[in-house]
This record gives sequence, structure tokens and C-alpha cells, in this order.
Amino acid sequence: SLSTAQLSLATLVEIETLGPYGREFDPPLFEGRFIVEALRPVGAEGSHLMMELSMGAVTSKAIWFRALTPGELPSFSVGDTLHCAYKLNRNRWRGRESLQLMVEHASPV
Repeated sequence: SLSTAQLSLATLVEIETLGPYGREFDPPLFEGRFIVEALRPVGAEGSHLMMELSMGAVTSKAIWFRALTPGELPSFSVGDTLHCAYKLNRNRWRGRESLQLMVEHASPV
């Protein structure tokens, strides 16, 4: 698991130097416990979850693709603690870069 200080673009840059990543050489997968600060379904069928997750004083944006089947509601809500498996990702939007967690799996604690 990563510390709050390691949840940063600087850590992602270090990880990227170990690449290139590809088939049979995936980027590292981390685990950690986060508090759900914000949560909303996104995508045409609402099957992805856009979240804000906090660990200590650090809040990170996160996306979980294919988290839900169409029409399904999340099994957790704002304020709940999640145990997540995630990868670090660079999010580029409107000329700005930020860290984004790519959630692979999550379950309420």
C-alpha cells in the first residue's frame, strides 16, 4: 500500500520510469483503505463510478470502470470506508494534469 505522501504525481512519474508496461507486464497494483467523499455513476448506462476518495488529509479523484451493471446501485455511499485495489493514473483535462486512481476492485469495510 502507498502512504498519503506517495499518493502523488511524483510517485506516478517514478513508476513510469520502470516501463514500458504492456502484456504480461502490468503497472503496479496497490491496495488501501479510503473514505468515500463523493460518488456518482457516469457513462451512458451509469455503469462506471466517479469518486473522490480520502486517505488521511489527502483526497484523490478516482474512477472505477464497469463497477456496476446497468440499473444497479453501489453497495456503499458517501462516508463509507472502502478497501480498494487501484493503479495510479495521470488525468489530463483542459491543459492540467492531476493524479487519478484507477480502481480495479473495491469493497466496503
